[in-house]
Amino acid sequence: MADQLREAIVTGSLRPGDRLPIEPELSTIFGVSRSTIREALRLLSSQDLVSTSRGINGGTFVMAADPAKLREYLTTRLGLLSGAQVISIRELLEAREMFEVPAARLAARLRTDDELDELTACVEEETVLAERGADLEPHRAFHSLVLKAAKNQLLPLTVEPIFQVLRTRFLRPAAPGRFWRETAHDHAQILRHIRAGDEDAAATAMRHHLEQLSQVYVDPGVGPVAEPLTALASRPAGGRAFG
Repeated sequence: MADQLREAIVTGSLRPGDRLPIEPELSTIFGVSRSTIREALRLLSSQDLVSTSRGINGGTFVMAADPAKLREYLTTRLGLLSGAQVISIRELLEAREMFEVPAARLAARLRTDDELDELTACVEEETVLAERGADLEPHRAFHSLVLKAAKNQLLPLTVEPIFQVLRTRFLRPAAPGRFWRETAHDHAQILRHIRAGDEDAAATAMRHHLEQLSQVYVDPGVGPVAEPLTALASRPAGGRAFG
């Protein structure tokens, strides 16, 4: 019964706000006991598909989808899978590139003036903070704003959980100051191409940037995903840290 109701909700036969028949009616419709009905409804409720309220206007209703809950669910499940080493850090990084490179291309085509202003303010803040040391928040915000400018609601839903898992499980505790300055520089380059509407250049710049980011993540039990940051920090000041 739960599977049948779930399919009806997922396919749109039952829509958000629709009220389900009362338990005796459901029992008759499906030919099962009321205890089976209650168990099925509890299962659907645990999956955020239905909710039950009491009172004159109460009943069991189909719930509207909540993107925040889906994002939280994906973050939790990805965290568990990565913790159990079912999904590797390299797979997470590769998936991130698969989403964010096309997102930069879309952002260059579809961004609004307001979104350009938001990206500009973010890069300016990041540039200032980079001189004081590591600060991940503006870095995260920049990537989120690019996803927003791409005008595809699935992108933040899928990429933000990946970003969160990488940050909480694999991010190095510290990175050279040069790394954060170069990160701000990369973001400024991506923004320049997005502002110019150059889709190819924006995608290329984002791919390069994500390749460099792999150096701040560590695969537990294996070591750095890319070249150690201590080696990068010791490079001559005249060249790019991640060139």
